Amino acid sequence: MPDSATRRRRTHVIAYDIPSDDRRTRLREILLGVGVPVQYSVFECRLAPWELRRLLARLRSVLQLSDALAVYRLCTCCEPRTIRIGLSPVETRILVV
Repeated sequence: MPDSATRRRRTHVIAYDIPSDDRRTRLREILLGVGVPVQYSVFECRLAPWELRRLLARLRSVLQLSDALAVYRLCTCCEPRTIRIGLSPVETRILVV
């Protein structure tokens, strides 16, 4: 049975626009540790509230005023209604196994 932190995890879509190659690379490396890239600058991450807070603190340490980052939380009703066209990240991971 999943623990309470696992049950509280929600999907968050994180998108960013960063002009600096170095900062963009650092941000991408952080996000690769917690999520799945669905586009070059868009990630899906399943995070508990405390994990999101910790991630945002790490991302803020990289970002500057010229950068943009948005986090969209999918509610439990919206998550199953997500529409994908083409191979989804979840299917990709299953195929690799």
